[in-house]
Amino acid sequence: MFNEVDLTGQATKLQVNRVSMTGCTDGELMLTARGVEALKQRGREIYGPDFSPYHDAGISYNGVGYCADAGVVRALFE
Repeated sequence: MFNEVDLTGQATKLQVNRVSMTGCTDGELMLTARGVEALKQRGREIYGPDFSPYHDAGISYNGVGYCADAGVVRALFE
């Protein structure tokens, strides 16, 4: 991508690699497995045994953590 000259006068080629971070989209919060369990317990306290964090909060796993709808999480813990 960029050409530079090193100390010996030889041309070198630099490469810039794109580093991407895995995260959640706007409107989502990242939770740990423990956070998912807390969300599940709190949701069932308020809404009953049919509450599912995966369905009701739209939880998905992104390879690092669990992304959940921020509005649902805030509503349960405010």
